[in-house]
Amino acid sequence: MSDVEDPTEGAPSDHALLPPQMLLLVLETGDTVFLYLRTDSDGALAWAQVVYESSRKDLLSYPGFHVAVDPSSRYLALGGPDKSFEIHELESFQQLNEQSRRDEPLSPVKSYRLRSVQGVIHKMVFLHPRPGDDHHIILLLIMVKNGRSKLVTYEWELGDNLRDVFAEEKKGIGMPSEHQMPLLVIPLKVCSAFMFVSEEQIVICTDLLHGAPEWVGFDVSLRPATTNYHGRNQPLWTAWARPYRLADWLRYNDCVFLAREDGLVYYLQVDSEGCPAESNYMDKFDCNISTAFACLYDVDSDILIMGGDSGPGAMYKFRPREDAIPLGTLPNWSPVVDMSTTDEFSTWNQEVGAAGTHMVPWTDSTPSRPDRVFCTSGRGAKGTVTEYRYGLQAKIGLEMECGLGVKQSWLLPARSSSLNAFDLLLSLPGQTVAVRLTEDLSQADENETESPYDESSRTLAAATARDMIIQVTEKFIVVVGDTFCSRSSFGTFDDIGSAFILDAAICNGVIAISTHHQDSRFAIHIFRIEHPARSVNLVQSFQVDAEVNCVSLCQHQDDTVELLAGLWQDRCPLLARAKIGGERFDDLEKFDPYTFSLLPNNGIDGSPASVEPIDSVASCLHDSGQVIVAGFRNGEVSTILLDTTGILVWQRTERLGSSTARVCVASEPGASPMLLVTIDSRLLLIASTDAPTILHDGVAGVKHQIWPVDASNPGAQCPAVDAVTVLPRNLLSDRDGTISLLLLSGPRVLFSELCLKPGPAHRPIPVDGTPTRVMYSHHLKCLVVAVTRNDQPALMFVDPDTGEDLSKPTDNHGAAVPYIKGLGKTGDKIYGLSDWEFKIDNSVWRFLIVAIGQGERGEVIVVSAEKETATGAQNGATPKIRYRTRFRRKGLVRPVYAVLGFEDFVIYCTGRKIVWEILDRNDRKLKSIDSYELDSPATSLKMVNGKLVALTNSHSLEVIEPPRVTGIETTATCKLLHTEARHRHTVHMIEVGTKSQLDPATSLMLVSDRDCGVTGLWVPWQVPEKDLQVIFEADLKASIRTFRRGRTRPFWEQDARRPRYGRIAMTIDDAEILGVSLDGSMHQFTLLTREITHVLRFIQNLAFTDKQIYAFSIPQRGINEMTEFDPEPTLRPDSMHVDGDVLQQVYDKKALERLVATPSTLSRLRELLDEVEGGEYTLDIPVDGLDVAERYYKLAYRILEYFLAPIL
Repeated sequence: MSDVEDPTEGAPSDHALLPPQMLLLVLETGDTVFLYLRTDSDGALAWAQVVYESSRKDLLSYPGFHVAVDPSSRYLALGGPDKSFEIHELESFQQLNEQSRRDEPLSPVKSYRLRSVQGVIHKMVFLHPRPGDDHHIILLLIMVKNGRSKLVTYEWELGDNLRDVFAEEKKGIGMPSEHQMPLLVIPLKVCSAFMFVSEEQIVICTDLLHGAPEWVGFDVSLRPATTNYHGRNQPLWTAWARPYRLADWLRYNDCVFLAREDGLVYYLQVDSEGCPAESNYMDKFDCNISTAFACLYDVDSDILIMGGDSGPGAMYKFRPREDAIPLGTLPNWSPVVDMSTTDEFSTWNQEVGAAGTHMVPWTDSTPSRPDRVFCTSGRGAKGTVTEYRYGLQAKIGLEMECGLGVKQSWLLPARSSSLNAFDLLLSLPGQTVAVRLTEDLSQADENETESPYDESSRTLAAATARDMIIQVTEKFIVVVGDTFCSRSSFGTFDDIGSAFILDAAICNGVIAISTHHQDSRFAIHIFRIEHPARSVNLVQSFQVDAEVNCVSLCQHQDDTVELLAGLWQDRCPLLARAKIGGERFDDLEKFDPYTFSLLPNNGIDGSPASVEPIDSVASCLHDSGQVIVAGFRNGEVSTILLDTTGILVWQRTERLGSSTARVCVASEPGASPMLLVTIDSRLLLIASTDAPTILHDGVAGVKHQIWPVDASNPGAQCPAVDAVTVLPRNLLSDRDGTISLLLLSGPRVLFSELCLKPGPAHRPIPVDGTPTRVMYSHHLKCLVVAVTRNDQPALMFVDPDTGEDLSKPTDNHGAAVPYIKGLGKTGDKIYGLSDWEFKIDNSVWRFLIVAIGQGERGEVIVVSAEKETATGAQNGATPKIRYRTRFRRKGLVRPVYAVLGFEDFVIYCTGRKIVWEILDRNDRKLKSIDSYELDSPATSLKMVNGKLVALTNSHSLEVIEPPRVTGIETTATCKLLHTEARHRHTVHMIEVGTKSQLDPATSLMLVSDRDCGVTGLWVPWQVPEKDLQVIFEADLKASIRTFRRGRTRPFWEQDARRPRYGRIAMTIDDAEILGVSLDGSMHQFTLLTREITHVLRFIQNLAFTDKQIYAFSIPQRGINEMTEFDPEPTLRPDSMHVDGDVLQQVYDKKALERLVATPSTLSRLRELLDEVEGGEYTLDIPVDGLDVAERYYKLAYRILEYFLAPIL
């Protein structure tokens, strides 16, 4: 909402001044929320809100179904679909600013009036008054009654009594039949006119207030539907937006952008008489458009932001008489109907996985490469398979080919050039390549004939210091300024001579190098560049009785520089420190990197856990001390936190990968520490290392994986990161919350900008159609996708790394065909996709089973697929996957909704009938052996404990005894064993374990339903014909479409998140149980012991009373109800669900101390925490003491942090 008056005019100059606009929200409870931005004490922007509770909201059905604000922002209209609407008179911005200045609670609503009506309210808008009549308020309603539409207007002056204005219902004016039920009503700024947009025409209505409305058609040349359209009829108009124009122009004209659902946008202009003036087709955009459509103002252009409910949105800039300029995309991976992980196990207690690996119990397992998660996303031409990823995005702005062999790179400002340019140094074995780049990095400048840098040897370090550039190579120290360039050869220094230079570091004019002499001695030499002569002087040398692997420098606040070195002595890694400048040490001090204990110079007692040397070391300072991080060659990283006096605070060693870990500092001096780690061709960020009060359980700091992404090609394979260089701030960019990085990826140099706010970094893989099913094949090492193109189903085999389509459908003779037998029929849908491992003696055949349906017809096809050999691929291309139909069951009279391959059987559900078929090994044909009639169709089938579990559409689970077969003859027919008394409209299911041992009787079936619920059902296997038992029920915000299991946590989280605090491993190997909803949201499910459930549910119940957490999601409570509220958790099945989203808010807002503030609640929290795992975590907390409460709070926060850790 905005005010036509200037909110700053006449307002006091005060920090409490409100912004010129507020955001209005109408909740389903009928409450109205006014949101606005304010500035915190630290200068950061934050949301503030005012909640207005209507005393008569119960009289308004579906409040917020219609919302309208008049142009002066003084009146708000709320309406339901029928019976009544409500008018609110709002305070002026001047009055609200005065309330804010006096520090009074804001009261935006002055008065309101409820008006009942006869009929259905189809549209409700405020019209613009004529110029100079700003106090004229016009409310327009389109009412529908008895199949006829009419225009109803209410007029009044600003400040009139609403009781008088709405004392009686207006009769209205009938509408012509061709203009009834418009899709959009657009109020125009001229003549109090408005535009009607319907499916077939666009018209402008004028003179409505004079009793005889005139209808003028707007001639718009409609274009055919685009590939973004998913319907069968003409695409509809869905949204409009008004661009910014000068006030003088808008007094006599108006214009809008009009959007169609398939991505078409038109520009419409109206003259001073309210007549059509101009109609221009803008463009066809590569997205669909729903109600998400807005226009922003730029200096000389319009910026359109558009999005829909299927696939990503888009942002474009329009300049006069120029083509649209794409600015980016709006991520959107809905709708999601299926999900798959690369986990080779499909059940909680599977002995051998699809790749032949035995399941290892979590008590014996070691960290492994995390599983990947893929989901079907979007529809039509924008359909994709989306890989779910989480972390930080490094947006690639430019890439350059540099050739193979580059070990490191640096970007430096060109000093010896009169133009603004950059020098790119590429370090290769035995040489350095210097490339002069233009200011925009778009091209290399070939005009520079002589380089000031040493290119005859490998560069070890390069940096800017004051007004000069320093390069350290294996032969020289090069200093480059605007008007000078000097080279100092290491051979001229007596202490170095012909020694080999191993490593180098630069810090503010101080240079450290490590050397290896011919007599096997190692040494570290310190140089200083003196000003103003810029001479290079050797100021100190350390003879080291150990192998020196790396050196690093860190500047302290007193301008001294600290030397850090990674040593290798007697097969043990060591850290060495020494200060340069001020107080000097005669020799390096050696420390154990695992304990930071000072070691004697004459030897090492004991052997550290690592058997690999330190490869890199980095250090940075901050207000509370110093952080030292060392990376080892076995993938371990040791993090050491020292206080301001150099005393050890804590130390952690973690394994972050399996290859060498290389670390470097990413933060500015004095800022919160951030370090980058390159490992396993990946890039990680370590931050928040100064928060030991919360981060425990063997985890040092907060770690995020960095995903280099190409904005122009978001589906591209994530490049491997071989090396990283942090560029100085302001060299390329000075945007807050970002860091400029130079990445080396094979033969490429990538200029990227790292965004420091973590979030989804999903990768879309286009499939050129609507994906309906997806699974990962461990046999083929690819994704198998069921996709619909032009209403015809097909299978795709997709490389998950490159996104390349590997599909090659063939007939039975090997000839290429468009579709295999059974696929490609118009109107067919693929309802099920499953793999089938068929064994005969020692031979194994692997098939895919596809369930197909359309109307009253169904079909099952069994598909064989195999990779071509590398020699069979043409022109060196990636080998394709040839697939064909091997077996086929057609002629079924009902669609096939679910399919399962188990041992010799193919089991499928056609209509409401489950059919068992066996593969006759002699005839090589499928033969039906038995069937069973269900109460409703089964959408999912699983074999559990030797029984068939069928998830029915409307009758929950049914557990069926399968038929007994000898050869191909049936000796016992199938029968029903268990079912649930309650009929549920189910969606998906998964079996999970509740104990570590392989006991099927202890497992549960998680079942999701269409009412956004998840139920835990226990099957009484030992008691046939007994009903399933409900263990717990949970209500979610969205219905779960698919469950999957997978070990998806990052490498470094897997050890730290082993079961503790009462968490129950849901699989033998402690995999995560994931669920995905239609809107693309991912959910994690965890089983808890009773004790920890009490703790978490107690905190959640307390949060239910907190308005900062439950600000809008629950009705406001009365004083009496709040007084009687009891936070004590109960053990009913419907109250055993712990909502992690609520606990996340408690953790993020550090609200625990506020929630547990009274002596009674604190005492109860202590009692509950004492019961977790027999009091193991509170044994060291005394009964009484000054810090007892604080220690319990810390324990509760550690528990919350443990359960809320990201799973990707």
